[in-house]
Amino acid sequence: MTIIMGYTVGIVPIVMGDILVTRAGASDSMFNKLAFGQMNEKAAAHVSMLRQKVNIINDDMILVWAGNLLQASAAFRHIADAIERRPAAAEDIGAVIRAIPEAQRNDLSLIGLIQKSSGFTSFFWHNALQIPVEVCGNAVIAGTGIDYVARLVAELEHKHRCNPPDGESDELKAVLFAMLIAAEAAGLEHFSGANLVDRWGGAIEVASFERRRAKKLSDTLYAFWEFQTGAGGRLELIPKFVKVQYHKDLLVIFLLRGQGSSREELRFEVYVWGVPPLISPYQIGSVVHVPHPSFRYDYLCSQIALKTGTTVNRVNSLVLADKDSLAIRFFQDGQKTAVQVDRDYEIAIEEFAREMQSH
Repeated sequence: MTIIMGYTVGIVPIVMGDILVTRAGASDSMFNKLAFGQMNEKAAAHVSMLRQKVNIINDDMILVWAGNLLQASAAFRHIADAIERRPAAAEDIGAVIRAIPEAQRNDLSLIGLIQKSSGFTSFFWHNALQIPVEVCGNAVIAGTGIDYVARLVAELEHKHRCNPPDGESDELKAVLFAMLIAAEAAGLEHFSGANLVDRWGGAIEVASFERRRAKKLSDTLYAFWEFQTGAGGRLELIPKFVKVQYHKDLLVIFLLRGQGSSREELRFEVYVWGVPPLISPYQIGSVVHVPHPSFRYDYLCSQIALKTGTTVNRVNSLVLADKDSLAIRFFQDGQKTAVQVDRDYEIAIEEFAREMQSH
């Protein structure tokens, strides 16, 4: 399943997309597996056969793609070259795209943002589906996950109408809406067993403009919870975390899998992926030294699975803009790591799970 999407909240534009597995199956060379307690200040990440869907072309343009990899690569080069040769071409990006022969863009979807010299941001798309959404404008999606994302957006919009956010800025609303979609997709991958280690899937990237420069959101932590519905209900934090951060323009994904008798004594294995942009100087299989996973993060995305025995009944997500409080903390002691969860946050997760159960 592939997902790309763009929308605006007020005057704030957002684009987002998953990463792409460029071939069926994978080899161990696609990622590194490291003993967590032995990680030094830097880790080695092999550049994998994955590609970023969200690409920053320059400070003024963000371009997201889905479809044929070769068509996308050629289209990106065409667009970048056209604007480099004649900057005024950015004022009519549709004409630049239409100049590509139809046979070379018939299996390609594009969604993009471009800041114009006037100071306004233009939102454009090619071969994408526009959907009506009250909470945001200009909502367009593309990819094989269209039906899934459309249903998810409808559910999120219903929640928004029932519980409208109070006092949030358009910037925060736009980001949290994107992170909710990212969290739901991550939850689907985890609880269905379809994820990077099992040879599919990946992370969701989110981008917009900050201080008039194109920028991707970074430093996101994904956590996974299970709530067993029997015997009064029981909440459990799964010892698995996904940390997403960037090293220059390389997307670095860390999957932390822990084992132990309690949260206080976990031994983690860490899988590391380096995912380059579509047009990239990185060679497949090359080694890039990246910082070890930072235990600080800007956004905390929790996926909660409502389960009866081994059957997953529902999966929902909570997203917290968590730049300062760090509701989930990690403390290393040699080979062991303690995971500490803020009590109020865990209570909020359990209340949310019980609310899921009641509906």
